[in-house]
Amino acid sequence: MAKVKINSISELESYGKNIKDFSDKYEVETNALYRNFTDKAGNDSKGAAVNAYFKKLNTIQSQIFSQLPSAIKKYGEVVTTYVSEIRAAEFVDKCYSSDTGANDLSSLLKGAQTNDIFNLSKDLDEAFKQAADAMGNSPYNTEGDLNKATTDLENAATKRIEKDEAVQEAYSKFTKNLEDETAIIKSFQDILNNAICFSDIPSSAIFQAIANGHLTATQMYYLNIPKTKEDAQALKAIISDKPGDVLKVDPNKISEQMYAVIANEQNDWTLAENNEMWQHFVNALGDYSVERNDIFTNGILKAEDALAQILMIQMYQLYEGKPTLPENATPEQIEEYEEEMKNYQILYDSYQSELNAININTGLMYSLQIFEIGDIYKPGRIRPDIQGMENNYYKTLAEVEIKNGQFEIKIDRGEYINTFRGTSVADLDKARNYKVPDSLYKWESKKYTVTTEYSDFGMEASEYSERIKKLQGEREQAHKDFSENMIKAIAETGLSFIPFGSTAVSVVKTLDAVSDGFKGNEFQSNGTDAIKSARDDYKSLYKKTTGQDIPDTKFDKLWDHWSKLSSGISDAAEAVNTYNSAISKIDQQTFEARNDFMEKILDYGGWDLSENGKSTIANGRFGQYYDFNAVLRVKELNKLGLKGYINNATNLTENDLDAAINKTFTEEDKQVQAYSDVIAYARGKETALKLQDMSPEQLEKFTTIVKNLGRDGMSGLGDYFDKEYQIEEVKPYGAK
Repeated sequence: MAKVKINSISELESYGKNIKDFSDKYEVETNALYRNFTDKAGNDSKGAAVNAYFKKLNTIQSQIFSQLPSAIKKYGEVVTTYVSEIRAAEFVDKCYSSDTGANDLSSLLKGAQTNDIFNLSKDLDEAFKQAADAMGNSPYNTEGDLNKATTDLENAATKRIEKDEAVQEAYSKFTKNLEDETAIIKSFQDILNNAICFSDIPSSAIFQAIANGHLTATQMYYLNIPKTKEDAQALKAIISDKPGDVLKVDPNKISEQMYAVIANEQNDWTLAENNEMWQHFVNALGDYSVERNDIFTNGILKAEDALAQILMIQMYQLYEGKPTLPENATPEQIEEYEEEMKNYQILYDSYQSELNAININTGLMYSLQIFEIGDIYKPGRIRPDIQGMENNYYKTLAEVEIKNGQFEIKIDRGEYINTFRGTSVADLDKARNYKVPDSLYKWESKKYTVTTEYSDFGMEASEYSERIKKLQGEREQAHKDFSENMIKAIAETGLSFIPFGSTAVSVVKTLDAVSDGFKGNEFQSNGTDAIKSARDDYKSLYKKTTGQDIPDTKFDKLWDHWSKLSSGISDAAEAVNTYNSAISKIDQQTFEARNDFMEKILDYGGWDLSENGKSTIANGRFGQYYDFNAVLRVKELNKLGLKGYINNATNLTENDLDAAINKTFTEEDKQVQAYSDVIAYARGKETALKLQDMSPEQLEKFTTIVKNLGRDGMSGLGDYFDKEYQIEEVKPYGAK
């Protein structure tokens, strides 16, 4: 137990009272500042956004002007309650108590001191007896005094124990309550920081963003994110008509949550084919160093990875809950099924459209990194003739235009070379930091195209240079960390994703859960308000798609169906991670095996950078492109092997599969466990072997079985999967 020591109970009491007095005065003063923001802006999207903004203002006021002083007051009450309980234990102005000390004293009172008195009593009895004999009187017996003294000592010991127990109980309750109230007050720190930073964004900037369609009711959670001035500056810029101003902010000081917002906004530009916003952003890159721009663009890529992970889990949940038509369905059941399928397709197309935007933006960001947009200094060759060296300065500018789902990029690359004869570190720093005027560069222009049509020609982007490889490594680690944290957040905080909700909200909720230590406090505010906005957005999309309003009764039934899918989010996250692991393993195989499987079986997409639509310069596939259809193909193979293909093919039977297996393996091969597992896998039989577990040899054998299967071989399986799972790259139903 604790050692409790209070040097001045009265001072502790004053401390608690002063805190309560402060909270009362704080509440009185701030109440004078309170304003209730209301608006009758209408029910259109801009009116909804204005009302959502006012709700944010009212929430901030409630938290700071009411909830915070209430929490401070409770803290003071914990202190004064503790003082009362200590005084009830008969301590006046000082207190010192410990469990050990109380027990030691009890042992002393009941043990050693009692023994001493008992021995003294025996000595006194002997002395009294001798005196009585000499005086001829009856001896005085001390037994009664001994019993009374022993009882008094035992009572004192018991009282001391009880007193300590009262102090310990009061202290235990005090520390527990103090810890709870302190945690509550500390939780307001982020709210206060958010309020301070949020207030740096003028209301005029918010209203302008709403008017321009850059800030909707669904996106109003953006305002909850800034807790530093850098995040506030970044948010103000990215929702303005000058998004390139976001690059004025130190990229190292922008939070992961804010990068998710920036990436989400850029995805909206892509869906809307908003070239004006894209060009302003890309123009601004030319004002900074390549090194600084790398930090920023990699922050965007990491955020796109997180958005894609969440989105693919949402798609997987949606797919698992795909409506089914009962056998011998009644007309009413058919009508209900058709309505559910219509809504399923609306959701699926919306998700796929968002995933396409992520893939397109990923290709663009990678391309900008490859082109080294910005300025960069590179030491040149040694010049013995002048006893010096050359300095090479490069500056690359870009113009982009998105059209029909691909980016056209015009690159202007400038080169300037001068000589350097410096001898000191200061001279070298001066040379490195020299800002070359644009007029001194020798410029050359070229045009390129970034598409999501993967080509095997050219070089993997991650192999383009050591610099790109390093950036890719940082991104892979961030991807791994986010994936692990997401699953942990789901398990420990009950984190769930909103049907048709903003994918970025779920990313922010996950990152908030990490910063909150997985206690589940931080992400709740970002998630709760988003549900209503998600419902409203879906109704709007339904009308835009069908031309009709969806009745509330029908919508509530559909929403209830889709929202129940969030209960299986943990399984969905694990499943998507497993299937992506399988694809990753395949992508790391030899060139031929990888191409056969990734292209002909999984039909895994990618992005491609080419000059004038001719030769491919760089490309990216797994880890740089997200393909949900490939995930579904892996899912079927792991569940059915080739059975689904055989059963649906008009020109194949089980006998053809037997023939393909016999052509692939000798009888001796079939006795090898590794190969017999592949055979079982191909037949769709129960086996522990899954695609992600296959060795290169097993993968090659499975691919050979497919090649040997009938006349069509690989193309036949590819056609089957196309029919079953191919989702065309849908165009958005409209952009804000």
